[in-house]
Amino acid sequence: MECSYVSSSYNVVVGSIGIQSWNKVQVKSSKPGPSRKVHVRSNYRAVPAMCDKKTEPSSKQSEVPSPRKGRVQIEYCVGCKWMLRSAWIAQELLQTFESELSEVALCPSSVSGTFQIHAQDEIIWERQRDGGFPDIKILKQRVRDVISPTLNLGHSDCK
Repeated sequence: MECSYVSSSYNVVVGSIGIQSWNKVQVKSSKPGPSRKVHVRSNYRAVPAMCDKKTEPSSKQSEVPSPRKGRVQIEYCVGCKWMLRSAWIAQELLQTFESELSEVALCPSSVSGTFQIHAQDEIIWERQRDGGFPDIKILKQRVRDVISPTLNLGHSDCK
């Protein structure tokens, strides 16, 4: 399943959330316009999705993502205010590996000083172990080595 969020009048697919059972709930609003549906999953908050009047999500949205696609998880310390850095790294990775990644997850941590990047459940960067924050060129090479070893990164491949 894909999750989508409302952006103006368009559905924007944000990321893959795996195969889960969903319950659809119709939400009435006093504002004119299309109805809203809220997809609810147990142990997760509701994810609003704007749908056309009484139409189901397209078949493209209901497809299961390819298991060959990679997943990157960025775990960062909330107290150290590293969310913006994490979001920037996520954007860089999504732009570089647009067809190789199905998801980049930002995971806030309450453990002081935490900054780890996982690719396919393998730690590829740890701030304390690797001596600070990653240079984006080095990080892209490490992600490539795990996700798609044959991919050419262009200028980021030069040593």
